[in-house]
Amino acid sequence: MDEENKTQGEGKPSLDEALEMTRLMNIRMHAPRVKVPRPEGFEPKPVPNDPHSIFIYTNGPFILQLTGDGAIYSIQRGETFDDRIGKVIASVKGFMSQNGMDDPDKNYFPYREIKNDQGIVFKTYINDSIFKAEDGKQKIVRAAIAFFLDEHPLDAGSPEHPVNPDLYQLTLSIGPFDYPMEQLVSGTVDAGDKVTASLLDLFEKILAKLSIGN
Repeated sequence: MDEENKTQGEGKPSLDEALEMTRLMNIRMHAPRVKVPRPEGFEPKPVPNDPHSIFIYTNGPFILQLTGDGAIYSIQRGETFDDRIGKVIASVKGFMSQNGMDDPDKNYFPYREIKNDQGIVFKTYINDSIFKAEDGKQKIVRAAIAFFLDEHPLDAGSPEHPVNPDLYQLTLSIGPFDYPMEQLVSGTVDAGDKVTASLLDLFEKILAKLSIGN
């Protein structure tokens, strides 16, 4: 082992380790730039001791939460928006599989792309978490998920000094409900499903008013 590698092996962080530490430290520092309207009746709840978690609001069966995944390393690694979304979704599907939830590949699926009047592009998905509760009954939670970017988290980007964009995930979920249920069918969005209609109506109203900036 040469001296430089030996020094790095003895405690100097690698580039990947340094990028990861910076990514986690910057999530909550940059998050105040994201302005998410709090719907009427929603109340704040304690945020877990997790650098990714920014806020949680609840109202009856609804939970609204914002999480940050930090910088997408487009400059250092050529990483893209879709690359990072794929990694996040793969991690969630792995968690679902490990916890015995039904058919993650079917039950985490694309919904549609939405662009609001502020020019923010949201790539949206539906995630159905089906699990057995403590009472032995099968339950379902349906979540609408929007991935989006803060393109200039430091307001310092330029062609000469580009900055990496930050990835955020806004999730609005409803449930749990006993499953199977007549209205909601997992893995699909049915036009006659009133549960999902109420979820998506509120979800899209929130996205329409979401903004980014100082």
